[in-house]
Amino acid sequence: MVGAACSPKDEPPVPSEYFNLAEGNWWEYETRKGFGLDTATWTLDSVIESYHETLTITDETDGVYTWVITYEADTFADTMQALIIGDTLMLSVIKTFTNPMDETDTITVSDTIPYALCPLVVGMSWSSQEKFVMAALLDTDLLEDSVFYHIEALVEAQEDIVTPYGNFNAFRVYYRNKFRIKFTAQPVMNVELPQRIWWAPETGPVRWVDKDYRDETNPLFAPWLVKNLFDMGGGE
Repeated sequence: MVGAACSPKDEPPVPSEYFNLAEGNWWEYETRKGFGLDTATWTLDSVIESYHETLTITDETDGVYTWVITYEADTFADTMQALIIGDTLMLSVIKTFTNPMDETDTITVSDTIPYALCPLVVGMSWSSQEKFVMAALLDTDLLEDSVFYHIEALVEAQEDIVTPYGNFNAFRVYYRNKFRIKFTAQPVMNVELPQRIWWAPETGPVRWVDKDYRDETNPLFAPWLVKNLFDMGGGE
């Protein structure tokens, strides 16, 4: 199966169709977890675990889509909300990482961000406005510190990729989740969490490359996750 891109002469695509949003749609991924990410082939040098996970649109109410990610042999699930505003797919995200001043503690923030534009074009970039997302005691001075968050995205390439489900012509989008931690009595610290998603028009996300922060919240040591589409189906 090949994701169909729109010709510039065609009518502008409908965002919900372009991103394949419909209640009941699901995407199953073959996920490999490990270390040594090869950015030429998007494979791992060392795989420590393989499993399947499934992204399902479980509900659509007034244009808001509930995305639920479930994991094979695991009761844990991630839930996100997606909606279309104009030509933009907005997504609620929750990010957790190690407090750089106290590795026994973690920082968790949430926000709704622009995740993809319709249609995608190579070289296109966008970002969210930096927002204050939380205040907490993050160091030892007993004074409240502030965390700010924004995302920067770039469509790096349009390329043919191979997945267990089939071949796709997809847009590779590089996401940089950027956090600025403003300490009361320490220098400002910046933390960045990278992610890439390959979007095939009218199919959806067919590959993800991300880090797994569920067991290791330190971005320096968290293992990579490479997820390739294994099966899909669902809504009409």
